[in-house]
Amino acid sequence: MIGRLLRGGFMTAIYAYLYIPIIILIVNSFNSSRFGINWQGFTTKWYELLVNNDSLLQAAQHSLAMAIFSA
Repeated sequence: MIGRLLRGGFMTAIYAYLYIPIIILIVNSFNSSRFGINWQGFTTKWYELLVNNDSLLQAAQHSLAMAIFSA
């Protein structure tokens, strides 16, 4: 019983170690501040810049085409 609880606690700690930074990154991606040190408000500005970046979209299209043709 103790081994089972210990294993469950260990796995919870591992998953927390892996997923908490990802959650923090997602939350901070909506921060209007350029740096994630302090929260300055909610915005989707960074995603708008991402979608409007033509060279980045072209690179993504080329990568997708290469993935499809190589499969």
